Amino acid sequence: MKPKLIVISGFSGAGKGKLTQLLATRHDCLKIIRSCTTRPRRDASDHYTYLSEAEFLAMRENGAFLECNHYLDHWYGTPRDETCHILREGRQAIAEIDYHGFFQLLESRLLPREAVCGIFVAAEASVLYDRLCGRGSESPDTLKRRLCTALEESSRLCAYDCIVINDDLERALAQCEAIILEGRRLSSAFDTARFHEEMNAIIAKLSVI
Repeated sequence: MKPKLIVISGFSGAGKGKLTQLLATRHDCLKIIRSCTTRPRRDASDHYTYLSEAEFLAMRENGAFLECNHYLDHWYGTPRDETCHILREGRQAIAEIDYHGFFQLLESRLLPREAVCGIFVAAEASVLYDRLCGRGSESPDTLKRRLCTALEESSRLCAYDCIVINDDLERALAQCEAIILEGRRLSSAFDTARFHEEMNAIIAKLSVI
């Protein structure tokens, strides 16, 4: 199994962070890249390196990131040196990267396409809404912005190698393991038209509250 950068993208609330953590916990050959961010810490389990905006922008200026993106008023970036170190060790490097960063990474050609595996974690619109509301940390404006971003993301899924629908955590985890460890191209069927219809209805209701 050749070392690859495994990019885990997904809708907010789809559970990509939990899947990433479980994969690295269960398999020593997988190593999470500690992405850098300027956002506030959400909980103790976050696998981020927290930076001030000045620190982040200085690193960006010096080319320290494979990709970086500004999302919901905060910066996120994947450190180049840490990624290359993990790959040189012969391990699979896992990074949570949003779709803007994934496209930026592909377009940059800093890594050959065959050295990158893109997995998108999805869920039904109503499931995303319930999970985000359940966090208790989203303002109405942030919630709406996250859902609108999900609409945009759902139209760009064809660039990913595989889609994993996380409606059952253990099943989604097993699918990710088969993709990463066995090289199987297992992609779930995702009804984009239905997702758009349901998500637009949710967003419309939020707009009149």
